[in-house]
Amino acid sequence: MSSLPALNFYLTLALQATLTSKWNTHLLITELKRKLKLNNSCISPAEIKRMQFYILQALIVSDWITTLRDIRLKSVEKKRAIELGGATPLLDDLTDDLHLTSATFLKIEWDHQDSDKPKMVIAKYLLNRLFNTKNDYFKRIFVETLEAQDRSIRQMGKTELSNIELEKITRDKGGYSTLLYTVVLDGSLKPGETEVIIELGYAMQQLNDMFDIYKDHQNGVQTLFTNSNDINQNYERYQQTINKIVSGFYSLDYDRTSIRKCLQKIAPILSRGLVCIDQLRNLQGNSKQFKINHYTRKQMICDMEKPSNLLKSFKYSVDFNRQLKDYEIMLGRV
Repeated sequence: MSSLPALNFYLTLALQATLTSKWNTHLLITELKRKLKLNNSCISPAEIKRMQFYILQALIVSDWITTLRDIRLKSVEKKRAIELGGATPLLDDLTDDLHLTSATFLKIEWDHQDSDKPKMVIAKYLLNRLFNTKNDYFKRIFVETLEAQDRSIRQMGKTELSNIELEKITRDKGGYSTLLYTVVLDGSLKPGETEVIIELGYAMQQLNDMFDIYKDHQNGVQTLFTNSNDINQNYERYQQTINKIVSGFYSLDYDRTSIRKCLQKIAPILSRGLVCIDQLRNLQGNSKQFKINHYTRKQMICDMEKPSNLLKSFKYSVDFNRQLKDYEIMLGRV
């Protein structure tokens, strides 16, 4: 594939991040204030920023899935995705504030109608809307997503977690949240689709953790990156995950052109991870060990607004798209 189609996907993603998600967040908050009779200061700028981030994630996943299915995103589906994205950070904050697991919060607080906590009122309103419009399968995945999030609390413990434990936590946390953004849409999943979506979410969580390596290390959060003794192993794990995503998508019963286009849209996100992990590998250099305490904040934080990093990411996406063509040729010979 030439670089022009890849550039189009990058520009679309940039538009989603800078304008579309901000506008949809603004519309949602305006609606919430009006319907729930909340004052203008009910949601802080920091909370709005986090809602915008999760709404962006929800809309990006919605775009991937509708591209895979070769259908248009319906307005009602878009509305649900935005509501789910908006509710996610509020629910996280509430469980932290009340020192409860997510599942316990839902069981104990769900029937309370009166609350002086605007975040409580908004979260209950949004989740009630979602539960009233979706089926039991959505509710089951919602609960599994919360339980995966609750299990990740162990990452903040003093006991060092093994790679196996961290891989499980990372896969579940990223996998189920991405699956939840998928099942909020209409339509049933095809055989094998659940596993592929979870693998995609696993890659997304690895990506989040590599970009947050400095912050997590400072806060005592254990991840596959903060606990790593060799970043080259993280690189291999991430590459293996990408390979499983590609083979998994092509095994699904969807039109091959739709699969390719979906993966091409995913490429700009996955390529960011390759840029970040390259930076961390360069820090380790020829050393056999990644010594996280030896590196500064500036050395570990990967700034994706730097033109050089954007160019690297773009090149990775172009290469990825060429590899998809080679992969399809190989499949045609099987």
